[in-house]
Amino acid sequence: YGGPYEMIITGENEIGLHNILVGEVWVSSGQSNMEWPLSLTENAEQELLVSNYPKVRLFKVRRKAASDPSDDCIGKWDICEPITVSGFSAVAYHFGTELYNKLKVPVGLIDASWGGSVAEAWIDMNVLKSHDEFNPIITKWNECLGKYQSIEKMMQEWSVYEDTIYNW
Repeated sequence: YGGPYEMIITGENEIGLHNILVGEVWVSSGQSNMEWPLSLTENAEQELLVSNYPKVRLFKVRRKAASDPSDDCIGKWDICEPITVSGFSAVAYHFGTELYNKLKVPVGLIDASWGGSVAEAWIDMNVLKSHDEFNPIITKWNECLGKYQSIEKMMQEWSVYEDTIYNW
């Protein structure tokens, strides 16, 4: 663990990667309590003033509704500082900085939360279909999908309000 390190990859071209850290990586995921941004917490102004942690990195996964798992996502690693952590999960931030202060190793935090989502939305449809008690949920899902024609269109309309509030 440690860093920052540099890596130079040489072939037909030369690519330089800088400011690489090696350490702990943690995924935070959940609904509104996990998603709640640091900027909206009690004492946010004071917390943001001391939120300079160059060895803590933040990755906020951009929301994308899909019916199948994806091999990739949209987002980027940022250094933890007031401007980058402001809209980041407060729970993840407090967990990560406490871990960093205790272990003294770099910490990467991945925020893949989505407030207002139901637990069943995170479960494979085939698993849901294998249990009769989920039939009402599957029926409602199929009705919504029929109305919107695609998961992406449905989620885009449903998340306009939240995106405006949190400004992501």
